[in-house]
Formats: sequence, structure tokens, C-alpha cells
Amino acid sequence: MLLDRRASRSIPTWCSRPLVFGGGTPGALRHAWQQGHFQPLVSSPTATELLRTLGYPKFELSSAEQEELLADYLPWCETVSIPEPPPTTLTCRDPFDQPFSHLAVAGQADSSLPATPICWP
Repeated sequence: MLLDRRASRSIPTWCSRPLVFGGGTPGALRHAWQQGHFQPLVSSPTATELLRTLGYPKFELSSAEQEELLADYLPWCETVSIPEPPPTTLTCRDPFDQPFSHLAVAGQADSSLPATPICWP
């Protein structure tokens, strides 16, 4: 199901797969955001995590390929400023996932779509 809303999701599962792998479900997600079926949200901390994730050795991406993928994603995003201190959210088991909770709250996301439960009370 595609969303006609603003969405926040974990970078490793939501952004890197559609960017790196063009077919199947990842390709459908990429097409959906490009067609305006939903509005991805991004903040400075989540963009930093995207950069870190695209650099994973398993993707075998050169710097130029990483830049090309970012250029195919970031223009479709709505940038959200995270206040200091960030909003109160559940604590994520993986500290690299915490910025996505902050993004969902600060960006007033209609949906947050983790592929796996990343935050637990």
C-alpha cells in the first residue's frame, strides 16, 4: 500500500534499498515518491545517516555513485529542522535510529514506516 502522506522511515531499509536496488518493491517505493504518492521527510541527522549507510561496503558504491543516488532522492524530500533539544520520543535500541523518531515527531509525519521495530518503550 502506498501512502498519500508525509512519511518518516529508517534510512537503511527505506532509502538505501530503493536507491541502490532499482527493481521490485524497492523500485516501486522509488517510483512512488517520485510520482508524489507520499512525501519523504529528511533532517540533517537523517541525511548524515543516509550518507553513512550508502557507504556500507556491501553496496560497493563509489563516491560518485553515492552522490548520484543522493541526487535522485533528496530533491523529493521535505527538509525538517529538528529543534534543540529534540522532541521527546521512545528510546531506540540502535542509537543511529533515534534521529528518525525525532524526524517523525518534529516533521509531524502522518506515518513512520519501519521495516522492523526499531524503537521500544
